[in-house]
Amino acid sequence: MPGNSAQSWLLKAKEDETVVSVITNAGGPYGIAAYHVQQAAEKYLKAALVSVGITPPRSHDLVQLLSLLSPDTVSEEVLDAAGSLSVFAWMTWYPGGLEIESYDLVKAQQ
Repeated sequence: MPGNSAQSWLLKAKEDETVVSVITNAGGPYGIAAYHVQQAAEKYLKAALVSVGITPPRSHDLVQLLSLLSPDTVSEEVLDAAGSLSVFAWMTWYPGGLEIESYDLVKAQQ
């Protein structure tokens, strides 16, 4: 895949963070911002995978991506947070999905 370097994934993650910042400063829509929080986390994980020589799968499942890293580098707390954050990849993107408020977005960013 062209551009599949850790650096290229990091640049894309930063773009998602910029989108989150713009949306947050504008007062919403927080659901779209939450989607980009998940996307940034996903891209940071893919950068980590590439940096250790693993080609990342085409997946939005953060737990699956974490499972590809060495088990001793991932805590249960991180796995739990990843599971919670993964739903933002699709539950905020379509009508009838999660409604996200400002507080929820701050929690997701942590």
